[in-house]
Amino acid sequence: MSEQAKKYVLLAIIVITFIATFFLDPIPQNQLYHKFADFRKFMGIKNTWDVLSNIPFIFTGAFGLLYMKKYPVKVAKTSWLVFFIGVILVAPGSAYYHDTPNNQTLVWDRLPMTIGFMGLFTALISTYISEKIEKVMLPVSLLFGFASVIYWAKFDDLRFYFWVQFIPLACIPIVISMFKSIEIKKMYLFLGLFFYIVAKVVEHKDVQIYMATGGTVSGHTLKHLLAAVGPWAIAYMFKVRHLERVSS
Repeated sequence: MSEQAKKYVLLAIIVITFIATFFLDPIPQNQLYHKFADFRKFMGIKNTWDVLSNIPFIFTGAFGLLYMKKYPVKVAKTSWLVFFIGVILVAPGSAYYHDTPNNQTLVWDRLPMTIGFMGLFTALISTYISEKIEKVMLPVSLLFGFASVIYWAKFDDLRFYFWVQFIPLACIPIVISMFKSIEIKKMYLFLGLFFYIVAKVVEHKDVQIYMATGGTVSGHTLKHLLAAVGPWAIAYMFKVRHLERVSS
């Protein structure tokens, strides 16, 4: 398959899944989502470990910005910056939500996540399809990400937010298997995706992990820690790519 054909396949997947979203039944927020296993309180902080386990997002996002400054990126630089800024903002947003879990506070958890997801999405598309579309695609993607959260908050329908969350991650195995780029080290993209998938798995095992560890740590706390490793893997990719560029 030619490179141009591969690009059309990738675009087709994005467009078809987006259109299909409109034909799905509305997906309401399950209120049981707010019932986390570990609600211990220490030092006056409610749900302490689910709150404090967001701190690593600050460090991994900051590492990403630092690496990008020290090891300049040639393609989709703005989108990668937005991605790492979104990662940093996840920390206060998620901490605020976990202090008092409900639909209203969850908005502030999900908004920064859309910044990260849409930054990653635009970075991948700009790198593998065309650098020229970044200037238009990035603001449009960010606006759609925000709109998906606002739409959910107003109509209790998660369809579009799930698309925002799923598509950037689904693009990773597609581009890894179909495309080549001297700017992207596929192994680090894969590691980022791997840690995120594991994070989602342990999130769904929140209670079971909490009970299995004798109340030491919950699945949701582990989810935060594992999810923070993913952006670090992507950040480290820029360092590796820069060192290869210098030595070549």
